[in-house]
Order: sequence, then structure tokens, then C-alpha cells
Amino acid sequence: MESDPPEDRAAEIRARTIELAREILRVVSAAFLRVVESPEFKTTPLADDAKERLKTHATIIATLAMEVQFALASADDEHETSEQRATRQPRVERFYAEGKALLDDLSSVGYVAASHHVMETLVEFIDLDPRGTFLRIKALLTSACRTAYQQEHEAMRLFVRIVERYLADYRDLIEHDEECRDAMVTMLDLFIEAGWPPALRIALRLGDLFR
Repeated sequence: MESDPPEDRAAEIRARTIELAREILRVVSAAFLRVVESPEFKTTPLADDAKERLKTHATIIATLAMEVQFALASADDEHETSEQRATRQPRVERFYAEGKALLDDLSSVGYVAASHHVMETLVEFIDLDPRGTFLRIKALLTSACRTAYQQEHEAMRLFVRIVERYLADYRDLIEHDEECRDAMVTMLDLFIEAGWPPALRIALRLGDLFR
């Protein structure tokens, strides 16, 4: 019997790895959200054992998000070989095709540390899928506002950088795609309500666009 080609075997291994990560995330995030979304969470201190479990769940979620980001380390990394740079774009395209569901799962959790890793990862896909990536960023921020991610300075800086890139390279998308325009308004509102002047300045610049 003929063995599968190496690429077929590699694709199968990647698919199994992603599905395993998604299954781990499903279990852990459900336990995490049961605690942080409970009415008592903000008013009643957790018992020590419950606090340790929550910390463990948060660490697993953040680690999964971090590993996804590491899988797409920047091509500008000084340690990356010329051969790795040459194969980078196909790797990015392949991961986006195979890993979108995992990114969506991570985005839906809303845990601050994980959300920032996912935001940084999504930046990698802007040129590949500008519209889909923009809407994924909006979905992530909508979930992450439950844990006040929009109040983080690093979140604001990254969001402003992303918006400036879209306005420079994909302005037509924001101007003419109603769903993307609404997403922009929603995201700006999150950061404006968090008190960030850069978000307000962007909104004022885009006032005519949103009328």
C-alpha cells in the first residue's frame, strides 16, 4: 500500500493539532467564563482553590493564544533564514485557511492576555483578507470588552495602528462596506468610552464618513 505524501501527512497532523487545541479551549474557556461571568465574581472573593483553578484556566487560554502567535512569528525576525522568509507567505495563507476557527474560538473568550496575542496575530492577515480580518478584530474587541481589554494601553496602541493601516491601505472598505463601517464605529466607541484621546481623534477625523 502506498504511503501518503509527506504534505498530506503534515496537513493531517496540523488538522489534528488544531482540533485538539480547540477541544482543550472549549473545556477550559467554559470553566473560565462560568466563573468570570457569574454575578458573584465582582462582589465575592474566590476561595483559594477556586482562585487557583481560575488562574490555571487563564494560563492555558493565554498560552494557546501565545503559541498561535509564535507560529506566525514576524518575517522581520533577525533570526529567520532567507529560506524561511521565502516560504512565509504560503505559511501565512495556509494557517489562515486552517486556523481561522481556532482564532475565532480564542477571540470569543475575551480574556485580556489572550486577546492581545490574538490581536497581534490578526495583524498578520490584514493584507491576505482585509475585510474578514477587520470583522474578526471587531468580534474580538466586542468579546474582550467584558474583561476591560479596551482599557489597556497596549490594546489602544495596537488598535490605533490597525486603524491607521486600514485608512491608509483599505479606506474604500471602510467607506463603502456598511458592515465594516459599523464595525469601525463600534470599535471606536469602545476605546472612546474607555477614555482614550487617540480614539476620539480618529472619530473626529472620520466624522463625515460616519454621517
